[in-house]
Amino acid sequence: MAQTARVAAGPTNDGPTKENALEAEKELGQAMRTNDADGFCHLLDPDWAIVNGIGGFDDGVGVRDRICAAIKAGTFTRKTYEMDLANARARVYGNIATVTFKLSLSGALDHKEFSGKEVQTDVLKWEDGV
Repeated sequence: MAQTARVAAGPTNDGPTKENALEAEKELGQAMRTNDADGFCHLLDPDWAIVNGIGGFDDGVGVRDRICAAIKAGTFTRKTYEMDLANARARVYGNIATVTFKLSLSGALDHKEFSGKEVQTDVLKWEDGV
């Protein structure tokens, strides 16, 4: 899955570093692990998109809102969400950071169980220092 998220930089930092990009990933991961829709969804950019493992691309109008509503309704839940950030690849390009990592996850979507392993790349954008 690829996603674009808004993230917070540190109080004395005006943009991304590898360290605060990984911290932002931890925040996103914690929200997903605990099914915290508000915590997860406030970090997502309105243009958030999902790219699946075979190249399918969902950036349709409202994808962010649909995912957030499903988390809030309990029809999209995570039982596990284990991120391998110790071996993550973080890169910084101006006010953009990318983080690629391995992820093991399980949960339910529309009451259908799923589990799997994937490699996820997130695109994180800092605006006005945050």
